[in-house]
Amino acid sequence: MNVGGKHRIERKVNMQKRMVLIGLAATLFFLIGHPVLAQEKRHMPKQGRPVSNIEHQRKQLELGQLRADFDFQNEMREIQLKQKRMELDRQWKDMQAKGQQPFQGKKNWRGHHKMKHCVGFMFLCIIVHLLLAIWVYQDIRRRNMGSGIWIVVTLLTGFLGALLYAIVRLGDKSAPA
Repeated sequence: MNVGGKHRIERKVNMQKRMVLIGLAATLFFLIGHPVLAQEKRHMPKQGRPVSNIEHQRKQLELGQLRADFDFQNEMREIQLKQKRMELDRQWKDMQAKGQQPFQGKKNWRGHHKMKHCVGFMFLCIIVHLLLAIWVYQDIRRRNMGSGIWIVVTLLTGFLGALLYAIVRLGDKSAPA
């Protein structure tokens, strides 16, 4: 190679190195410098629009007032809750001092009372079903007619079964009254 060709190659390599360095510098600027500058621009008020600065300040004040009102309301609620807790604690201690069982007797009594009524009603229904079935059985025996199916129907359905049996029996003309 001649000397002139060597210089051209060196210049070309140097130019490539410079381009790579410029590319790296530009990349670093966009990665690091650009977001920093963008943040500064975003936080800086615009000089050309004084009306928007006043609006921005007004909105900031309104937001601050809303936050203060919200905090105040939360504090008031917490104070009210503490007062109610203290009142309930006082009532609890008063009831214990009197020897009462707070909030237990009335609740359990109601449930037990309802259960008594339910058991009593079921017992009454069983007795009525049995009495009706005995009446149907005695009537079938006295008349020497009918079948035991009416006894089962009366046991299962109660008044409805006895009523059906009575209707069928009234329709029978040969039955003595």
